[in-house]
Amino acid sequence: KDVATNVIDLTGKFWFSPKVFGRLNGGFANIGGGRLTDDDYGSGQRLFSQTTSNMAGNNMYYINADLGGRVKEFVNHRGYLDLFGGFQYWHTEYQATGVTQAACNPSAIPGLTCNAANTVSYQGQTVITNTTDWYSLRVGATTEYRITRRISLRGTAALIPLSIVENKDIHHQRPDLRQNPSSISMSGWGVGVDADVGLKVMLANSLAFNVGYRVWWNHAVDGTVTFHGTNATSEYPLTQFDSLRHGLTAGLNFMF
Repeated sequence: KDVATNVIDLTGKFWFSPKVFGRLNGGFANIGGGRLTDDDYGSGQRLFSQTTSNMAGNNMYYINADLGGRVKEFVNHRGYLDLFGGFQYWHTEYQATGVTQAACNPSAIPGLTCNAANTVSYQGQTVITNTTDWYSLRVGATTEYRITRRISLRGTAALIPLSIVENKDIHHQRPDLRQNPSSISMSGWGVGVDADVGLKVMLANSLAFNVGYRVWWNHAVDGTVTFHGTNATSEYPLTQFDSLRHGLTAGLNFMF
């Protein structure tokens, strides 16, 4: 939670004809700050242990490749409506350091123990590395409507009807779990939504400034979780996995 990011985002759009275009978009960032909460439950969904860790040494990048076409021009050159479809790859990696025990209830899992609340351990050491990859198909629409000669409203919405997720956790301080390639792996499929809204201001004939807000959300519908022990593995159904990223956007558009 509360993972702050400054993303550098680049987009190129090429018109093959007056009606058909291709678009390639990519972004990357180092993720700074944030908190990882690790909850463990016993039977009956009784909380056994809750720990928190600081986030450090993380990164995120993505690629969108779309093919689309212009389906409508608004009267008096007020704007347009484009439809598109394509592929999205979204990668995030989080590294958590240190462990602070927030809660401990040994009775939830008889035979296991946990540290007392407020106990701090592994200070400055990496305790968990989490890596998530989403492979998604998406279809959507982009529109722009000119309010004045220089100011336009813009919006993009894309539905993700199919997304494949691969998630890997490495618990570096757990001798009972495998370290390479992962201690816990998850795989599944789901759906999602991408949305952008904003304002475009023409600074010159071929130069525009834009500001807006972006939301990306991917949700796993079904999948499996595998615990890779040093001596054996165990598999369980994946009941919930979501990735949500949102924030303000600002940039320049060059048209030539």
